[in-house]
Amino acid sequence: MRILFTLLVLLQNLAHANENPYNFPTHCNIDEQIIFSCKIKNKFVSVCSEKSKPNKITYRYGNIGSPEFIFPNPLASKSDQINYGTAFSAPHGISHINFTNSSHQYFVYKKTYQLHKD
Repeated sequence: MRILFTLLVLLQNLAHANENPYNFPTHCNIDEQIIFSCKIKNKFVSVCSEKSKPNKITYRYGNIGSPEFIFPNPLASKSDQINYGTAFSAPHGISHINFTNSSHQYFVYKKTYQLHKD
């Protein structure tokens, strides 16, 4: 009985390891790249893109493992989309996404810096 319990725990841990290969909490899956991920109070916001389709971006908010809000909703119409862009001006750049859901507008900005070697 103890061996069976240990085996079940190991299998459960392996299943979760495949879902999130990163060393921090994120809604992004193994087949996605993290664009942005952070904790807001006790929930998480993650912006992810598919590795095979980098233009396919998804916004997720909520508890890890059970997001309460996903945009675009996989079951919704194809008209829902995320707008994105980047702007660079040495030595930094700004990436952003935005979208509208009902009457709410969402914006996520990420500022990056390029370090110069002397």
